[in-house]
Amino acid sequence: MTSIKELIKKINTNNFDILDDINIHYVNYNDSKILINNYYKECTNSNFGNIDKILNYIKKCNKVIKIYSKKNYNITFYLYCNNNDNSIFKLIKIYRRVLILTKIYNINKDLNFHLALCKFKRFMPNKQEIFDCINFNGGFTTISGNDIYIHRNCEYSKVILHELLHHISIINDSTMKFDKHDIIKLKNKFNISTDTVLLPNESIIEFWATLYNLIFISYEYNINYDLLYKKELDFSYNQFLKILNHNKNKKWYEQTNVYCYFIFKYILLKNYNKFLKIKLPYNQKEFIDFLINNTYDIDKVNKYKINKNLNSMIFSSF
Repeated sequence: MTSIKELIKKINTNNFDILDDINIHYVNYNDSKILINNYYKECTNSNFGNIDKILNYIKKCNKVIKIYSKKNYNITFYLYCNNNDNSIFKLIKIYRRVLILTKIYNINKDLNFHLALCKFKRFMPNKQEIFDCINFNGGFTTISGNDIYIHRNCEYSKVILHELLHHISIINDSTMKFDKHDIIKLKNKFNISTDTVLLPNESIIEFWATLYNLIFISYEYNINYDLLYKKELDFSYNQFLKILNHNKNKKWYEQTNVYCYFIFKYILLKNYNKFLKIKLPYNQKEFIDFLINNTYDIDKVNKYKINKNLNSMIFSSF
């Protein structure tokens, strides 16, 4: 059982100043070329990174900036540049958040964050189109590996935390593979097509990334957490309605994980006090039952802001 106060306390306990220890330098030309070529190959081979605009951006990168700490050498940021408009100060702040979480959860493995921050916004598909990676995905990782790839500038503060959380075993591992009968149960309840690859684990990771992003903002900017949460919940509800309305009453089919990122995550976020009482690591059937028991019928007269914005958070860029 955990509470927001306990999570904030953990961050406070593990807080430290890295400014005197931070190292920033350009990677030499030959090594940069190797890194850029490898990044391009990884995106080409990934279902979540093989997007023309992103691949074209990576192609144009001509230098790599390395950010690391000698005292915390297992976490390294590589920023892939074709211009100088990404804030190093912001990256240092996010690097510090990553270090705090790795300390809280005792992550001892080396993790390399490869950041090619293409200014390609997330967007709603047109009518009759389904949600696909081009609409939303901003990064990917392999749990058994050591590399995390972030390829969209949009919401990268939160996406970095999302991909990091996939490497926190007590949160991630217990829900990586669900029993097929539990998946069928979820699909039947939420009118999801049998052909959709449903990964409920993504909703858990997105929930924790959202929660920690709010906690860090509250802590760093001295803003009341409850105020941030209420604003975030309102925004999430608007996205929730907008996405469901896009599908009307048809069976849900997609080629990414938008239903988990938005619909399931909203259920968890709305009921976060109850959800935080569930003991880690998660029991899969308990999690499935939580989603089913905490959903409710959507009032079709509810109004929402109609726009193309497909961001997952209102405070995702702080």
